[in-house]
Amino acid sequence: MSDGRPAVNVVETNRVTTVLSAVIFSIVLLIALFGSLVILLQHIFHWALEDWFTSFFAPFVKMFGYAVFGLCMLVSFAYLISTLPQRRWRSAIPLFIHLVALTLLFTVPFTNVSLKLDYHMNKSKREDVVRMVAEGTLKPDGAYRASFIELPAPYKSLSKGGGEVCVQGRGPDLLVLFYTLREGPDHYEGFVFTADAGSLESKISGNLVQVKTMSDDWHWIRVE
Repeated sequence: MSDGRPAVNVVETNRVTTVLSAVIFSIVLLIALFGSLVILLQHIFHWALEDWFTSFFAPFVKMFGYAVFGLCMLVSFAYLISTLPQRRWRSAIPLFIHLVALTLLFTVPFTNVSLKLDYHMNKSKREDVVRMVAEGTLKPDGAYRASFIELPAPYKSLSKGGGEVCVQGRGPDLLVLFYTLREGPDHYEGFVFTADAGSLESKISGNLVQVKTMSDDWHWIRVE
């Protein structure tokens, strides 16, 4: 008489196979989520990357992010190809996550999203800085840098590229520039406080190529 051992072995083998399949799927799924988050966060916080790694090293960091995304996508594709046909629908989920991330990259205006996040999250602190400049609490570093003011430690993160703001005029003509990207004296981006947006071009050094109005007194500019 059969003691049922072959049947038990088959059941045990199937159980182990099922558990192993679930573990592998979870790992590939985590890889897909990681790769997609890397590339999405890289686009959302591209200004922070420019500030942390400088404009020279930032492109290499971004290339590394794209390489990570591509490698993770390759793993997801290989997993899909290597799985059994009856499990193909589940195995396609990691690759689908990558495709969703790619779709977001080409359809979502990440620059506008980043601008709005930065503007609303830091508006109150930037207004504090403007008020301190207007009252004379914050002053230029010296005669040779009459247009620049180094921000106190709690406010340094408001302006990239050194924690400085550029100041022009006084009273109703006051203009305060907070950098979001600072690559040179005539190549930068940032939030500008001014009551007279019409005078921006005359007060800004360099070629003003883009202006986005955030509110009555706040604008975002790009200079090249």
